This record gives sequence, structure tokens and C-alpha cells, in this order.
Amino acid sequence: MNSLRKKRLSLLLLMLLLLSGCYGGIENGSVVDGTDTSEKEISISWWGDEIRNEYTQELLDQYEQLHPGIRFLPVPLGKEDYGEYLAVTAAAGECPDIMLMDDEFLETYAGNGTLADCRNLFMENSKETGFFLDSEIWELGKKEGIQAGIPVSLTMPVLYCRPGKLEEAGVELKKDMDWDDLAQASRSFQKKTGGPGIVCGHESSELLVSWMEQNDAPLFEEGRVNLNQDSKNKLTSFFSLCGELMKSGGMTPPENPEPEGITQETEKEEKEGAFYLGDAEEHRMSKEDDDMEVLLLSGGQPKADLFFALSAALTQDEKKAAADFLIWLLDDEYAVERAGLERGIPASEKARRLLEESEKLSAADKSLLQLYRKTQERTPGFEKEPEKRKDIDRIYQEVIYKLYQGSCSPGRAADVFYQDVQELFTEQEATDESIGKAG
Repeated sequence: MNSLRKKRLSLLLLMLLLLSGCYGGIENGSVVDGTDTSEKEISISWWGDEIRNEYTQELLDQYEQLHPGIRFLPVPLGKEDYGEYLAVTAAAGECPDIMLMDDEFLETYAGNGTLADCRNLFMENSKETGFFLDSEIWELGKKEGIQAGIPVSLTMPVLYCRPGKLEEAGVELKKDMDWDDLAQASRSFQKKTGGPGIVCGHESSELLVSWMEQNDAPLFEEGRVNLNQDSKNKLTSFFSLCGELMKSGGMTPPENPEPEGITQETEKEEKEGAFYLGDAEEHRMSKEDDDMEVLLLSGGQPKADLFFALSAALTQDEKKAAADFLIWLLDDEYAVERAGLERGIPASEKARRLLEESEKLSAADKSLLQLYRKTQERTPGFEKEPEKRKDIDRIYQEVIYKLYQGSCSPGRAADVFYQDVQELFTEQEATDESIGKAG
């Protein structure tokens, strides 16, 4: 463990020592004339930037004003520190009452007794509050046989397009763009303006997933990786296209994937482009531009983005208090409008409708909500988070960087990606077989 990570972990341990006396839904007070005067303290942790921190704290303050018997103990952190924080607090049995989770965190903590099974709790409260999530959306938060997470938001891989910039450059924006159209528009935009047609960070494999889907060789099927010899040919074509676009300036290049614990000192140069790869959380500032359209990538079925989870250490009364707050946070008109789409597309149908009718939402955000609705009308359902997706994204990032640097050809990039992904699952199968024999 390097010194930077040691320092971070020490800070987290110090935080745990300072706050541990406050966790666990501690109640202070007594019963006077048959009335419970106790004050419920609810600890809640999340990660995010200053925008998320600001509106979340504002909503916590608002809820405290509406419910004088509730006091929050907020723990806002950065994403990297958040993972270490959860590990430390869970190991000590002192995790917060309410925790923001992504699919990976949810998978990790659902099976070790850290998280409460909360489905029945929310179903009971829904009778009083009207809180409702589609059964398929609830399923996204099921892990290890329990309802480990309350779905907060959904995401879809999309391109944010700037039609005004394309028009200024004399580049046609076709109504139903496929990958050939996108590549040609990006080349033309770069030649006319000098800026990249496609702006993306290559941290995830969304471009590859979209390409493979459109070329009838989906990378994932029912949450599992799907690779064969035909896939390798399609991979070569994809890396060939990316290599050509990056070399010509039609697509932004990837950053060097740094070893864990080492940060890059140089800031990435801001480049104005025509198409921005992102999901519901990315390019927030760009979405404020009225000249913005949202295009769905091929294979862009919605999937779960964020969840809230409750600590298994809470009593039933404490769980109910936490659930009441989350229902308000995810369904109340004021809370929904204040958060907007910063966390992603709301999992709650009521929240989505509130935002569709809101005058405070940007045109791009409303376009995203409409795109989500059209997608569900055309092909109902949700994508299951693929197994080992983050490992696959890491492999993709390493390969695309080597391709950009010229240290491997498109064919070699395809071979390395194919082999490394196959090895991921070969190792997993060997581990599963070993566990099976031991059992």
C-alpha cells in the first residue's frame, strides 16, 4: 500500500472513531405523558462532487425542518475514498444507516450481512405514501437473494450531439445515425473545424458495446460476455476505426491508464466537439446548452445506475424512519426537482413525470427522459449489469491506449482484448469449480 493510500485510510479510520458513537440509528430522549420524545439520528453516506453535496445537504436540511424528530449525520466523500470508507466501516460493524451504492458495491456488501432486506419495508410504506417502482426495476436491486438496494436511478449510453456546431461546419446530421454515419460526420467535423467529432474518455467500453451490437455480434448477452471467432473479426474492425479516428483527430484519444494510487498531474485539454459520449451523469455543463440533442447508442438498453441501501444493524423502527426519508427523497416534488437528473434517470415513474413537466429541466435532460420513454415503449426491459464489467472496461482502456500509442495494431488489439477477457472468465470458472469440490 503506497503512502497516499495509507494516509487516506488513516483519515477514514479517524473519521470512523469520531463518528462511530453516532451510528446505528441511536435514539436520544424519553417518553413523556405517553409521547415518544426521542430524536432519531440517521447517518447517511454518499460520494459525489460539490454539486451533489450541495443539493443533498439542502434536502437533508429541508427534511429535518419538516420532521423535527429527525437529525442527519451526513458523510459526503469522493468516489475513491468512498470505497475504502465502506470497507472500513463495514468491517467494524459501524456502517452508516443509509448508504449510496452502485452495482459493484451492492454486490460486494449484499452477501456479507451488511445490508438489510428492504423490499417488504418499502412495499408496506408504499401503501401509505404511494411510492411505486416497477417490479422489473425492483429486481435490479436484488442481490444474494435479498432486496439489497432501493433503485435510485437508471442510465443509458447516449451521445450528446450539438447540431448547431455541425450546421456551422456544414456537416449533415442524419435522423437515424448508425456507426458509419457517426464516423463520417466526425471526420468531416474535424476537417472543417479542427476539433474532434467524438469526445469521450474511453474509461468504459460503451463505444465497443455499441459497435458490436450494431454489427450483430453483441459483446454481452443476458449479463454474460459473448465472444467467439466472429467477434474477433468485428473487434479488429472496431479498433481499426478507432485508431483511424484518433490518429486524424476525429476522436479524442484516451489518457494513460495510471497504476492504482498514482494520479496524473496534467489536466486534460478541453476540446469542443460535436458528439459527446456519456450517460445521464456526464457532461453536465454541456447539457445546459440549448443547442443539444440526445442520441441513443446501439445496444443502449437502460440499466441500474445508483441505489440506496440500509444497514442490517438497524431496528425495525429505525429502518422505517430511514425508508420514510428515502421515499420522500425519491418521490417528493421539491426533492425530485432539486436533484434533477444529476444522479441519473429517476427509477420512480412519478419522479420522471414530475421532471418531464418541470420548467427547471434543461432541454437536453427532457430529451433524455423522452428517449428513455421511447426506448421502453419500443423494447421494454432493463439490461442486467454484465459480469466483471469493470474488469472488461479496464482491459478495454489498456488496449485502446496501446492502440493510440501505436504499440499495437488493430488486429493485435483485438487479440489482446479477446484473450484477456476470456482469461477473466476462465479464472472465474476454475475458482467456482474449486469451491464446488471443496463444498
